Amino acid sequence: MSEFVRHLNINNVGRRNDIRMAIVNAFSTETPGTGKDTLASRYTYYVETLEDSRRIYLRRPANLHNGFDFIVCVENTNFNLSGRKRNYPHMTIL
Repeated sequence: MSEFVRHLNINNVGRRNDIRMAIVNAFSTETPGTGKDTLASRYTYYVETLEDSRRIYLRRPANLHNGFDFIVCVENTNFNLSGRKRNYPHMTIL
């Protein structure tokens, strides 16, 4: 499995679509893997550092593996206090 780490610096001032397109453009430069599981490429994009030094990052691919899917994670944070540790908030798919 190929693991890649990138730092994504996007100016979040402006129109929402400009921010979204900057992220999509960053994803479009990824080197694809050659298959599933160990043959897949995995990416971590560090996007922001909080005041307490924890970093917010995007992790790709996410659980759905549909196109440009990703999850937003926070280092050293547990969003699931009643079960298995999870560093990303629960998301509902509509």
